[in-house]
Amino acid sequence: MSTNKKPVPSVKAAVTQTAANIENFTKAGVDAARENIAITRDEAVRNQEKIVEASRDHMEQFQSGVKEISAFGKQHLETLVETGKSVTETAKELHEQLVAETNELYSENVQFSKELLACRNLGDLAEVQSRAMQSNLTRFFDTTARLTDVWFKLATTAAEPMSQQANQVAERLKKNLAA
Repeated sequence: MSTNKKPVPSVKAAVTQTAANIENFTKAGVDAARENIAITRDEAVRNQEKIVEASRDHMEQFQSGVKEISAFGKQHLETLVETGKSVTETAKELHEQLVAETNELYSENVQFSKELLACRNLGDLAEVQSRAMQSNLTRFFDTTARLTDVWFKLATTAAEPMSQQANQVAERLKKNLAA
């Protein structure tokens, strides 16, 4: 009996077929893995592009917001400067009126003092004192009325630009909320 036995052709064919099947299966697995990696890579690239686009959109919105805030700050500052100028002009006008009024009052009272010193009897003294009192009270009420007008002008002048600025801010907010 011989110890060398030749494999049966059907076994050899089965082994060859099995090896080919394993090779085909391995190749299919590798191809599937490559395809998945390619899909994953493409998907990653698409996701990265989406992230970049979303970041760009958010950055544009942020920049737009910063520009709007800067514009608002600039307008607010300009309004404050305008208000400051008008208040300063009105305060200067008020100061000039007060100085003029004080000088006139001083001159008038010096004149009344001279008349009081020149009086020869109590009747003249009472008459000069009565005129001085009437003149000072009339001047007081007139000055108070003029100063009240100036103060109202000052308040109106100062409030107008601020009111306009507040209206503009309200309109912007209204538009932004509607959008």
